[in-house]
Amino acid sequence: MQRELRERGLGADDEAWQFDEIDLVDTLAELLTLRIQTIRLGWLRSRFDSSGKPGQGCRPLQRKELVHLFENNSIRIERLARDLINRLHRWLVSSL
Repeated sequence: MQRELRERGLGADDEAWQFDEIDLVDTLAELLTLRIQTIRLGWLRSRFDSSGKPGQGCRPLQRKELVHLFENNSIRIERLARDLINRLHRWLVSSL
């Protein structure tokens, strides 16, 4: 989120971000985290559905599997981040 904001001219060193009560990067990152949970939940569901034996659980997850999942979806996650910033921008412009 910080990189996306910086590319739009809103860097962390801007004076406005040093004294405001809101931390825009953290707030947008929290929203992005909620949005990308759908990726994780969809993957877990397909993993459970393909486990083969009904009523039997899946093997425990390994950290590298989750890292691989998010690396494979990095373009989608970046698009979701840009979408959040664009929505914020449209909202700000429409409220002027």
